[in-house]
Amino acid sequence: MNPMLMKKMTVAFQEAAPVRMKGVHYLNTPPGFETIFNFIKGFLNEKNKKRLYVHNTDFESLYKYLPKEVLPTEYGGNAGTAREFTESTKKKILEYSAWLDEEHLYGTEESKRPGKPKTAEELFGVEGSFRQLQVD
Repeated sequence: MNPMLMKKMTVAFQEAAPVRMKGVHYLNTPPGFETIFNFIKGFLNEKNKKRLYVHNTDFESLYKYLPKEVLPTEYGGNAGTAREFTESTKKKILEYSAWLDEEHLYGTEESKRPGKPKTAEELFGVEGSFRQLQVD
């Protein structure tokens, strides 16, 4: 992973993600995570920087954002175990499998999108190294 790839990932996340992020909470992070995390935060805009949270093992700070009723018992919540949640989610996906299969048939009609498409050069500048510049 290099800084240019990190920049591309953050731009894709901020500009192209089909969801509106309200917040991302990191729990039980390994040592050294916050150093990398702070480096990546440098590429984000201010709005998204404020929506990232690291809780490690202090779940009390997590409860300010998420009620205990929606968290699994492993994180001090009342919503059952993580295994039970996983099984119920798998069951729900199987119930909706016909709808999910049909959803793959649809797409977007780009000709109706307002504005001109953004290119990589507009977002990131010109890549490469310039060792010799010749002017006519």
